[in-house]
Amino acid sequence: MKTVLIVGAGPAGLATALAIRKQLPDLSITVVERTQQRGFRPGETVPGRILRLFEALHLKDSFLAQDHWPAYGRRILWEGNTDVPALLQTEGTGWHLNRPLFDEWLEEHCQARGIRVVRGFGKAHAVQKGDHWIVTGQSLAIKADFLINATGSAAILADHRKSCEVKDQLVATYFFGEKIGEETYTTIAAAQNGWWYHCNLADRSVFTLVTDPEHVKTHAFKTAGDLHHELPDDEAFRSAFATVPHHQEGQWFTVRVHQSAAYGEGWLAVGDALMKFDPLSGQGIYKAFETALWCSYALKDYRNKKPMAMRKYQAIARTMFEAYEQQSARYYGVMPESRGGFWERRRQNSIGRIQLAVSKKQ
Repeated sequence: MKTVLIVGAGPAGLATALAIRKQLPDLSITVVERTQQRGFRPGETVPGRILRLFEALHLKDSFLAQDHWPAYGRRILWEGNTDVPALLQTEGTGWHLNRPLFDEWLEEHCQARGIRVVRGFGKAHAVQKGDHWIVTGQSLAIKADFLINATGSAAILADHRKSCEVKDQLVATYFFGEKIGEETYTTIAAAQNGWWYHCNLADRSVFTLVTDPEHVKTHAFKTAGDLHHELPDDEAFRSAFATVPHHQEGQWFTVRVHQSAAYGEGWLAVGDALMKFDPLSGQGIYKAFETALWCSYALKDYRNKKPMAMRKYQAIARTMFEAYEQQSARYYGVMPESRGGFWERRRQNSIGRIQLAVSKKQ
């Protein structure tokens, strides 16, 4: 094995490239991305423990030198429950990421370490021919000995797509308002038909609503003004949301919570292509880096012809997803039965997950 091709230049793909460069410095690594420009991201809060992963990739000092807004904790508005479950805890100070800055920083580190990044590749079509892959884009074809799916979905390979098990489907939208003083806390707030996330960024604040697809279809929400009846019953939150212009339109996107196969003949999956968590977990970026590191270890063992390399990676991925499900179940499970619709569906799922976890231990 001399060449590795990573499809997807998001955090998972770029982190995987950096991790492989560290473990297997002699490999030729290429990362391809469908679009020329980076897609817009409203930001994400990462926990303090992510520094361990950055340090493993020699990124810690460089990250700390960036201008990301600190996150010192979370304000939980969850039916009066002030006991924050492990699902939402952080270790030390976290950060509200400036995503454009963060994504550009990652790509610059890849290029500085001799990793080729190709943007504007177009939709990737992968075909395995003998002991190598041919991946074709809009106007370019690349040959590689090993393929890594970091697309954020399981669509690049037919076998991988078939393995995808969807656990839940949500939709989310976001809006920007004025920065609320020097507030450094993240607010997670339950509403009647979903939950909200709010935090300050360096120059403004972001509000995100997560709900059911059917609820959005029924009410045809478009602007911030349409969502005032969907806000949490909290005066401080409503006051902060009042800084969002009523006419500002939200962009809805789908969130499919899923688990997929970790590997196949000549390929591995990382990040959201491997498994996607409910945004409530706040683990998207953390999971991208964690799976990137485990992927690099698996690839090194695979190259050294260790027979259990891929199965070990699959087992680690399953353990990660099971831990997420148990934490998520505890969190949704505390909601009272008076909450129907969105909450009832996830409460029932939570009961099933907890019962399954108990049966496995017995």
